[in-house]
Amino acid sequence: MSRGDAPRLKDWVSYHHKIGFNYFHIILDAPNDESEKLLKEITTEIPINLDLTVKEASGFYFDHLSPEEKWAAVKKWRSDHAEHIKESGLPIVDPLSDRQYKYLPEKLAELRDNFPEDWVAVIDVDEYIALPGTSSLKSIVTNAKNPRLRFLNFNFDMSTWTTDKLVRNQVYRWDRKDILEYGKGWENRVKSLVKISHSLPMNSVHSISRGPFEILPETIARLHHYKYPNQSLDLEYSVHDSTISSEGVKRENPLS
Repeated sequence: MSRGDAPRLKDWVSYHHKIGFNYFHIILDAPNDESEKLLKEITTEIPINLDLTVKEASGFYFDHLSPEEKWAAVKKWRSDHAEHIKESGLPIVDPLSDRQYKYLPEKLAELRDNFPEDWVAVIDVDEYIALPGTSSLKSIVTNAKNPRLRFLNFNFDMSTWTTDKLVRNQVYRWDRKDILEYGKGWENRVKSLVKISHSLPMNSVHSISRGPFEILPETIARLHHYKYPNQSLDLEYSVHDSTISSEGVKRENPLS
C-alpha cells in the first residue's frame, strides 16, 4: 500500500524483483503524485506481473503536517475513534492503519482464491528484504519448516537522506543487541513472508496472521527499514551495513 512514493518505486520494485518477487500487488491509497503512471511504465522495463488497485480518498490524511502536528492529529483521531478501534480487535493506530486493515484482507482473500500455494509479504516502499545469507527467496521458502517466515527489523539512519538519493545507500543501522537491550516491543518487530493459504484471518501488517512461524537469523535474511524521518528512539545507528547498497550489490554481482 503506497501514497506519495513515486521517487522510490522503481528501485523498490527492481530490487525485490531481482531477489525473487514476480508478482507485485500494489494498492495506491488516494495517490497524490505520478505513482500510477510510473508503475505502468515500470512494467515496460522490468518483467513483472503488476496488479494495481487505486483507492479513492477515505478518512484523514496527514501528508503535509509537521511531525509534531501529525502526532497531535493522530492522538485526537485515536480518541475520537476509540470505540471503533476497540471493536476491531486490530492494532489500528491511525487513519492509515485503519485503511490498511480494510484493504489488505480483501486483497489477501483474492490472492488466497487464486494463488494459495504462493507466498506473500506485506511491506512498504521504505522497507527492503535483505538476503545476506542466500541469493534468492526461493531457497528460503523451499527450506521453510513453517508457513510463516519472519524477518527481524533494522532501522537505518536517514538523517542525511534527501529525496534525490537512493535509500539503499544509507548504510548505518541499529544493532540487534541494542534492540534487545532497549526492548519495549522493538525486539519483536518483524515483517513476514507467509504462504498465502495461511494468510487469513489477518491480525497485523507485521505477522500477517497467527500460527506456527520461524524467525529467520539476521545473517540469512532481515528487513531493512528506511523510515524517514528517523524515529525518536534512544537507539544508535552503530552498524555499518552496505549489504544492499548500490556498492554492495555490485560486489555481489560483479558481472551485472
